[in-house]
Amino acid sequence: SVTFTSSINNAYFQAVGADLPDSSTEFMYVQVNVMRDWFQKFINSIIIGFTIGICVAAILTVAALLGGFYHFRQSVMDARLGKFDFQKKNAKLVFATAYIGINISSSIVSYILIVALVTLVTLPFTFTLTWRVIWENLGTIVVTFVLPKILNFILMKLTKKCIFGPTFIKSRAGASIFHFWSTFLALPGGVVTAIVRFVMGL
Repeated sequence: SVTFTSSINNAYFQAVGADLPDSSTEFMYVQVNVMRDWFQKFINSIIIGFTIGICVAAILTVAALLGGFYHFRQSVMDARLGKFDFQKKNAKLVFATAYIGINISSSIVSYILIVALVTLVTLPFTFTLTWRVIWENLGTIVVTFVLPKILNFILMKLTKKCIFGPTFIKSRAGASIFHFWSTFLALPGGVVTAIVRFVMGL
């Protein structure tokens, strides 16, 4: 934009022999400043999310390592007493170095994935532009995605005992209505389930 503005000024000066009035290009400089401000806030949001991700990943990784060490020690102590909670054929000494390497690499990959995931999750809430969009459409988001999931859960708890028996259907008409309504609620509510499964999968 700055280069384009300079080209306009040069073309105007060559044609008229005078500088272009500032008011003619002021709006372009305003837009440039707005875009620069957005990019700066976006960078700050990434830094904030990255910092939060590092802290969360460090806590989870240390907790997982401590839990793994405790479980490993407990398994070794039980094995000395003749109690095995694993297949002895899978605990050969030749696999010891591979086991250590897998644990180290898994810890590193998990740490990186947690940092990336937390950064992506926090970005919409730390970036002013996306947070403003979320806040302004919060009611629509809740009604469209969250409320159907809650209604489907409540409906399942209240109606399954009235319509279904252990191995039979008490009311065919009620079961038809129940399945139709559950399917209707599952369409938007499935978005929440998909997001939860994606996070759990990572």
